[in-house]
Amino acid sequence: MFQLCRNVKIKYQFLESANVLLFKIDSSTSSSNSTTNNESFVLKLLSTRGVPSTSTDLKEALCEKIPLHHDLLRNFQQLHGLDVVSQVTVNDIYRGLSGVDVLIRETSEVNTKSQLVTEINRVCAESKKPQLQIKYRGLSIPELFDLLPRKGKSPSPEAVFWLLLTGDVPTIQQAESLMADWTERRDRRKDWWWSGSPGKSGGVVGNVLRALPQNVSPVARLAIALTALDADKHYKEALKTGALSYTYWEHIYEDSMELLASLPAIVALVSACEMQPTPLSLQKSDWVEFFLDCLHNTANNFTEAQQQSLGDFLRLYITVNADDDGGIPGAHVAQIMGSCQFDASRALAAGVLAYANEPTSGTLYQYMNFLIQLQNAVGREPKHDILRNFVNTLIEKRYQIAGHKISQFEDSRYKVLQNFVKNYVPNNSEIKLSQEISDIYTKQLKQARNHSVVAEQNAIAAPLFQFYGLRDMDYNQLLLCMSRALGIVASMIWTTALNAPVERPRSKCTYTYFNDFRHNPSKPRSRSTKITRTPGNKNAK
Repeated sequence: MFQLCRNVKIKYQFLESANVLLFKIDSSTSSSNSTTNNESFVLKLLSTRGVPSTSTDLKEALCEKIPLHHDLLRNFQQLHGLDVVSQVTVNDIYRGLSGVDVLIRETSEVNTKSQLVTEINRVCAESKKPQLQIKYRGLSIPELFDLLPRKGKSPSPEAVFWLLLTGDVPTIQQAESLMADWTERRDRRKDWWWSGSPGKSGGVVGNVLRALPQNVSPVARLAIALTALDADKHYKEALKTGALSYTYWEHIYEDSMELLASLPAIVALVSACEMQPTPLSLQKSDWVEFFLDCLHNTANNFTEAQQQSLGDFLRLYITVNADDDGGIPGAHVAQIMGSCQFDASRALAAGVLAYANEPTSGTLYQYMNFLIQLQNAVGREPKHDILRNFVNTLIEKRYQIAGHKISQFEDSRYKVLQNFVKNYVPNNSEIKLSQEISDIYTKQLKQARNHSVVAEQNAIAAPLFQFYGLRDMDYNQLLLCMSRALGIVASMIWTTALNAPVERPRSKCTYTYFNDFRHNPSKPRSRSTKITRTPGNKNAK
């Protein structure tokens, strides 16, 4: 956007409230032609959280953001390129670098340590726990629910994706524009998902899936289907015509938009259900409406109000799961694949396989399997005392209930889904039982072992899926993958636009590390021994 002269001292301040980065240029050390010493002025550089774009074209809005972010990165690295971010210990390495700040993900992040301290201080006088929150472009999930344009009672997936890609909270017109764009794109790629013949599952994906053995899991079927697509057509054509590298992101954007537009149909094809006999892409519909039109399920017997409620739930589920911390295996693997191959479908396929067993506290299937076993043991609607005794027995046997984990922080996704239940599904016995189990388990484990346990989203999402007739929890895991595709694609586009390098850390075996320390007595040997530390240089220019 603008050139910074050599030998110029730069001071900056990030104003969170104004979402503006201020660069103060001190010209006293610049060219001798300057007429006044210590003359200074301020340049305003908007970050992606700055002034929202007014364009209703997503690609155009993104074009406004990329040059600004390039300037932000260039100046940030010039100022702090040698500063230390994290100090890695031997223990950190053998714990998989858990909790160590080493990655960049522009689309989302989990609370930083300072944010957690603030949250703890805020609620220390209250009985509730602080929340560990995923934030999309600086916005917490409750804030997303309040700010994003809605389709029905929940934010639309199109609005969530606009936010992840641009950093802007979109207007209703912008969200509807993206909805129309995806409707047009999915019609152009009908060959992927529609055969054109009534009664047959469709297109390239249908042909691939019919050839698979029945024992292939839904997650593996989706990964195979994604791998079979020619979803890098625009990028390959750009290479053939000699496109410059800094334009690659534009072609990857086109490929990725076609993939996202068609993804609900591809996910629907993976189920045992058949596609509707007509090409519903010709109708303008949002992501969730298109997905439900592609599925035959028990929800077809619902009233119109119940169908709308199912759509509201799925939109909310997609919103709270649209992205995750970049260090989570699914997000991390997809990011690396996207950087290596520039193919969104194969990057997403890699991420899908990694999401097969997420979250580690218990998948939808694992929690629902536990709930069924509990109901077989104590009945579908057990009395409170019977349920409490049963849970106590599980605690005594050191049985860990799926969908719960040891943590000081509540899961904000669980809280948002819990509020949805309270407002729109208040009288379902199975969901009530699930919440009662979580309440008893967290309290009793705290008393018995002084372990602070919290319920995660699957402890309430699984019975919600069951309530809406989506009973195959292995298949429902694909809806997590479909949701995360929004963040994966947005992050991949940004990675390409910023020309970010592929991660290439160096590895060593344990014996090499051991010998490094044994032959270098100058290094401390305490348990917190630092094996990597880059000297800071806060005055770097």
